Amino acid sequence: MINPIVPIYNDRSMVCIPTIDGECCSLTERGVIAVAEQTFRINSRVKLELGALLFRADHPGTDLLMIEPSPAESSLFLYGSMNFAERIHSLNYGYNSSVYYFIENYDMLRECFARHGMEVSLERLTADRFLQQAAAPAARRRFGLTRQKSTASHSRGGR
Repeated sequence: MINPIVPIYNDRSMVCIPTIDGECCSLTERGVIAVAEQTFRINSRVKLELGALLFRADHPGTDLLMIEPSPAESSLFLYGSMNFAERIHSLNYGYNSSVYYFIENYDMLRECFARHGMEVSLERLTADRFLQQAAAPAARRRFGLTRQKSTASHSRGGR
């Protein structure tokens, strides 16, 4: 199970929640939207933990793998989903974090998947996968992004 929705650890001495000017702040200093987002994340986390507990009780012989960011990783808390550049950055961050998780836990994952008759390998994992795809011209066309040429009629002070 992949869970990107984790509550952020709201301790300024441990985690920097950046402001627009690059300073560190608490969630309350970021405003009511940040507090509401944290509330949603806490509520989701409680439900997920309860669901996992019930699942394990009902299916004691089943492996349940949970892949999720650390509560100290503030960057996923900051990005909205409407900006293309932020989505690419979030996807790349999540992918690279997952690559790191798979490398660090490879032996455990290999054993777990082997119990179910599956083989796993690390050989196809690459860093910055989504950034590489977004930089390709074909990817820009696929997402409807084109580069506009600057012309004299679009210069400052013109119409």
